[in-house]
Amino acid sequence: MIIQLNRIIKRSFLIFGRNIKMSIASGVVVGLSFIILTTFIGVIFFASEVLNYVESQSQIIVFLNPATYSMSDVSAFENSIQALNIKSTMTFTSQSSAYESFLKFLNKENPGLSQSVDETKLPPSITIKTDNIDNLTLIADKVYTIQGSTDYIDKVLYYRNIENLLKQFIDTVRLVAIIFASLLILISFLIISISISIAFDSQKEEIEIMRLVGSTSFFINSSYILSGGYSGIFGGVFANSLIFIAYYSFKYFYKSQYNNIMSYLSGIPLYNFSILNQVEIACVELFTGFLIATICSIVAIQFSKK
Repeated sequence: MIIQLNRIIKRSFLIFGRNIKMSIASGVVVGLSFIILTTFIGVIFFASEVLNYVESQSQIIVFLNPATYSMSDVSAFENSIQALNIKSTMTFTSQSSAYESFLKFLNKENPGLSQSVDETKLPPSITIKTDNIDNLTLIADKVYTIQGSTDYIDKVLYYRNIENLLKQFIDTVRLVAIIFASLLILISFLIISISISIAFDSQKEEIEIMRLVGSTSFFINSSYILSGGYSGIFGGVFANSLIFIAYYSFKYFYKSQYNNIMSYLSGIPLYNFSILNQVEIACVELFTGFLIATICSIVAIQFSKK
């Protein structure tokens, strides 16, 4: 069994070498498919993490009119929001509390301005947070309804469009990624299938001689299938090499820009792009490339037999 496996591997390398140009072309197409797919997946993952972060930080700030509001209005407002049965947290900030918080901020950033701040200029407010953007949108609609029927709400601060744009962006990128990946995988499938078909058809006489001297169909077919798989492995190596070269080149030659970007994104829990994780990604792509190319080879051989 081991001897036969060794013979299959040797013959598969021989077949790969005979069709080296077509095999490399197939591998490059597979590699480009991986690069584009990896890029889109990275963008989708990054955008999803940003969206999750935005969701965790999203809030509605309801500024109250100091001249017309009362604590009974605050209680009535909170009861109206709680009646929606949506999990949320509400925090009331009085004028004095807002003034103290603002003074702390000024003393930290610009101490000279703290004397010019008037407490009466800072309105009381109610801050509403929830863990889901859709729920926050429902709460915002309720807040706007309350604002239209009362006089104690002065202004509502809620950036609804940011979350919606992020969601639309992720959905669009995901759709484009599926379309591009499907097209490239189809092209890879065709090129690898054509490559194996050409190799199989051009060596039919040799294959017949091998059958006459006792070679089994398993031995013959496995050699061609394995040689096709090498194109997928080459594609995985090609893709990972370009991705890692691009990543580390940017990290090394544009170190200050890289550090600025990572510092800017420090609050967002991004994927840890360590050496171990890079090896894991490379292994997944190598295996996927080998699997795709192997399936293409099997299909090509079945068509060549007809």
